[in-house]
Formats: sequence, C-alpha cells, structure tokens
Amino acid sequence: MLPTTDWVAFEQEMVHAAKPLPLGVIKAILTRGSGGRGYSPAGCENPTRLMARSSYPAHYQQWRDHGISLALSPVPLARNPLLAGLKHLNRLEQVLIRAHLEQTVANEALVLDTAGMLVECCTANLFWRKGRYVFTPDLS
Repeated sequence: MLPTTDWVAFEQEMVHAAKPLPLGVIKAILTRGSGGRGYSPAGCENPTRLMARSSYPAHYQQWRDHGISLALSPVPLARNPLLAGLKHLNRLEQVLIRAHLEQTVANEALVLDTAGMLVECCTANLFWRKGRYVFTPDLS
C-alpha cells in the first residue's frame, strides 16, 4: 500500500510538467518510496513521484486516420487475484509481449490471459464501441 500522498502537489507537478507541451504525453509514476533491503514495505514512509514528459507520438494521427494492424500475442498474462485491479511496475510479461510484437509487421498486439480471456493490448488501451455503448475487458 502507498503511504499518505499529497494528491494536490502531485496534480500540480503533472500540470507543471505538461505546460511546455501543447500536445504531448505525461507519464506519472507514484511508488511507496524507498525502504530497506528485501521486499518489505517497512520504512517506506515517503512516496516517490516521477514525471516523464514526451512529445505526442507522430504515428498516432496516421493510426487514427487509417487504422492499425493487430497481432495476437503468444505471451499470456498470468491471472493473480491478489493483484487484480492493482497497477504495479512489474511489467516483465509486457516486455516479452513487446519483444514478440517487434518480430511482426503489426502495430499492436492483443493480449489474452492464461484462461484465454482478452485483457489488454501491448501498449494501447483496449476498448470497443457497439452503437452508443463503449466496452472494456472485464478484469474481475
């Protein structure tokens, strides 16, 4: 769990990081902070906030105008009910998914879990629209 976080300061840091970019991407990472050796959260009392700023990817407009090609990743994501709904920095499976995607001509990969359920894309958000309704994978 994260220690108490100053959400107002975090928001101000994101706004400050975004100001130089009229159109861009801000990646904000909040961790529980540094502790001692090992995996225990003991001693992690001060969260660490990281901001990365980058230009808007040039290929996004082309993808929007012309669509993208998809591959089905052969690398499944493990199902772990203890981690369900938690965003964490253990992205080793995504590294393997991306490495496979780069061996194809596809722009993006659809990713299944170990039960064969569609859960995400390699790097993009996954949603679809049917009429006026927007859907995302059910990760429960």
